[in-house]
Amino acid sequence: MAATAAAYRTVGGIPAIPLAEDRAFAEQIAAHDLRLRHSHLPVVYTSARQSGRAPGGFADLIRGFANDSDMPCDAALEPTRLLALRLRRRARCRADGANGFGARWAGIEANAPELARRRLYPCDLPAEVILATRLIASLAERGGDRDDTRLFAAEA
Repeated sequence: MAATAAAYRTVGGIPAIPLAEDRAFAEQIAAHDLRLRHSHLPVVYTSARQSGRAPGGFADLIRGFANDSDMPCDAALEPTRLLALRLRRRARCRADGANGFGARWAGIEANAPELARRRLYPCDLPAEVILATRLIASLAERGGDRDDTRLFAAEA
């Protein structure tokens, strides 16, 4: 993740919390209407060690995945249908053109029970991969048209 010095100062820096400070920092950037850029191009290699320095950190997470097949997936990984709905709503909110997207979006998300985050489990992943693959193929066929309503209506 990268941020300009101005963005860093605007949000008050990295939150002083024991875990997930990177996610909290990204949420602060979004809440201040500063743009986040996401890229799938970087490749990251990490250690598979199961004993680490930070209790509740990445090593504990890996150990949990290794020892508990019923452990939910990462909280940032959400069901494909929910992700598509969230992205459509965000695009509509952003297209409204008014300033203060971050605050408006936070209000929408807080008051829309259908957007409530749900955790995936490892057993859910094969079906989610199939659905996501269909969504991507459907978008490619339509030249990037983001209206995936028909695809999900057939799947419901």
